[in-house]
Amino acid sequence: MNCIVIDDESLSLQFMTRALGAYAQITSLHAFENAAQALTFARGNPVDIAFLDIEMAELNGIELGRQLRGLHPDLYLVFVTAHAQYAVDAFGIRGNGYLLKPAHPNRIREEVEAAQKQLVGTVKRIRATTFGNFDVFVDDVMVKFPNARAKELLAYLIDRRGASVSAEEAISVLWEERPHDSLAGSVYRKTLTQLRRNLMDAGIGDLLIDMRNQRSVNVKLLDCDYYRFLEGDPRAIRAYNGEYMRNYSWGEETNAMLTMRSEELRQTL
Repeated sequence: MNCIVIDDESLSLQFMTRALGAYAQITSLHAFENAAQALTFARGNPVDIAFLDIEMAELNGIELGRQLRGLHPDLYLVFVTAHAQYAVDAFGIRGNGYLLKPAHPNRIREEVEAAQKQLVGTVKRIRATTFGNFDVFVDDVMVKFPNARAKELLAYLIDRRGASVSAEEAISVLWEERPHDSLAGSVYRKTLTQLRRNLMDAGIGDLLIDMRNQRSVNVKLLDCDYYRFLEGDPRAIRAYNGEYMRNYSWGEETNAMLTMRSEELRQTL
C-alpha cells in the first residue's frame, strides 16, 4: 500500500514513520511536516492510506483530510491526535480510523490491516483499447467522456506511455491549428479539469499523475493492448489490425511503428 503521514510535530512524525515502516503491507511510505507538500504529493501519486494529525498550524487536519479524499475517493483516512473531542468532525468526513496520541502499535496495526482489506475490495481494473478506436474500461464498463477533447488528452497521455507531457506539448498536438496563446491555455485547462472530473467519477483518479505543468498516466495501473504489444504478448500482436487510435491524426506515427514491428514479430510467433 502507498501510505502518507502528516504531522507538524517532528517527534510524533518520526514515531509514526518508524511504526508504519515495520509493516510489510506498506510498500511506499512518505512523511510530511507540511500539509501543502502532502497535497502536492497526493495530486501526482497514488495514496491508499493516510495518517493525519488534526491540530496543525497551516491547515487543519480535518480540512486536509477532506481535500485528500477529494483527490482519492477510496482513501483510507486515519486521524491521529491528542484531543478526543475531534472524533465527531473526523468521522463527519468519512474518516476510517481515529487514534489518540501516543498511538499504540497494536492500534496502528489494526488500521493498516483494515486498510489492506478495503484496498483488496476496491482495486479497479483499468483497461484501454487503442487498436482501432480508443476506449477506456473500468471493471469492463466503458468510461463515458462527455468532452471529446478530454478523452483525446487521455489518449495522448496513454500513447506517451508514462512520459510527462507539458501544457505546451498537449496544446500543440491536440489543437495544432490554434496559436499557443492565453485562449489556447484556457481551453487546455478546462479540458484538463474535465478529464480529472471524468476519471474521479469513474473511480480511477489515480490514473492521472499531475505535477505542476506536467501530466502523465500511471502505467502500472493500466492494462493496454498497445503496451502488451510492445512487451511481446502474442495475443496483442495478433490483435493488432493495422489501425491505432484511428480517430486521432497524431496516432499515425505510432501506427507506422506498430505496422513495422508487427511484421517482424509475427514471424517469430
